[in-house]
Amino acid sequence: MLSAETHRILLADDNVDFVNSIGALLTAMGHSLVITHNGPDALAAAARFSPDVAFLDIGLLQLSGYDLARALRRLPFGEVTLLVAVTGWGQE
Repeated sequence: MLSAETHRILLADDNVDFVNSIGALLTAMGHSLVITHNGPDALAAAARFSPDVAFLDIGLLQLSGYDLARALRRLPFGEVTLLVAVTGWGQE
């Protein structure tokens, strides 16, 4: 369970409005943040950043959120990173 302390958070989504909005909120709450817009960039950023939490768009370009989640789990910190799936699929 996450506490009130600050966390390292990865936002991986190709929806710029979403990541900017959520990113502004999370930054205002004191969290450290890295924003990426495709799977390979998210994986590279995660390897450098070791996020506590990762919000992953299921429909990411070049590497889906599903595949990204599997790759993150294989990294040294991956077993303890909280993964959150997000998607805009189904919106009209």
